[in-house]
Amino acid sequence: MKPKLRQGAVEKLRETLAAGAQVVLVGQSLDHVLRPLAVYLGVERFISNQLEFRDGVATGRLLKPIIRPRGPFAWIASGAADGRLSAPQLQKSLGWKQGSSAADATQTATRPDVSIGRNVVLFAACRVSNRCPCAKAFSGKHLMLIGVTGFIGKVWLVELLQQIPNIRKITLLIRRNRTTTAQRRFEKIVEESPTFDPLEEIHGRGLGQFLKEKLEVVEGDVSAPKLGLDAATHDRLAKSLDVVVNSAG
Repeated sequence: MKPKLRQGAVEKLRETLAAGAQVVLVGQSLDHVLRPLAVYLGVERFISNQLEFRDGVATGRLLKPIIRPRGPFAWIASGAADGRLSAPQLQKSLGWKQGSSAADATQTATRPDVSIGRNVVLFAACRVSNRCPCAKAFSGKHLMLIGVTGFIGKVWLVELLQQIPNIRKITLLIRRNRTTTAQRRFEKIVEESPTFDPLEEIHGRGLGQFLKEKLEVVEGDVSAPKLGLDAATHDRLAKSLDVVVNSAG
C-alpha cells in the first residue's frame, strides 16, 4: 500500500535527487514499511523504527533510537515547508540523547538478506494426538477463568463447555463497570456473542440452566490485591479452586 503524499512532493524530491543532493528519508514507520517507500521514491537511505529480534523472532520492542511522532505542525518548527531538517535539528526534534546520531540510525534502502540459517520445522512429521489432554486434566475440577470478556476467553470458555461437559464448575472473574454489574456483563455476552451459538445448538432452551449449573460469576479486578474479591468469596474459592487460567489483557 502506497501512503498518500502531497501533490508535487514526489516530483520535487526526484528533482532534488537528480540535482545530486544526498537525501535521507525519515519516518516513524517500521523499516519493512519505509524501505519499499524509499525504493519507490528513489531514495538510497532512510531512518525508521526497527523491531528487536532475538533468535530470529520479533520481541515487539523497538530498538533505540526511536523515531517518535513530530506532530502535524512539525514543518513550522523545521523552518522549511517540505519538512527538511539538518542532522542536528533532527536529533533535537526527535529527542535523541547523546550517543544516538542520525548517521548511526541510517539504513540502506537495499533489501537485506533475510535468510535465518536454521532448519524449518515440519509439523506434519510430528506426532499428532487426536485427544485433548485437557479433558482428563479438567474433568471434575473447579476452574477459575479470568478474562472471559475478551475474544480468546470467550472462545476458550465455550470450548471447555463443549469438550469437557463433566467439568465441575467454572468461576468467571469479571470486573464491574461503572453502570453494569459483572453478572449483567456476562449475560450480555451470552445474548450477543455468536461464540455461544454452538452451545445453543446443543442445549437449545436448556442452555440457561446448563450455564447456571456450570458457571459462577464473581466481581473482581485482576489488577487488585487478591483479585479484588471480597473476603468471604476469596476464602471460599481458595479452598475450592483446582486451576486458575488468566486470559486477561
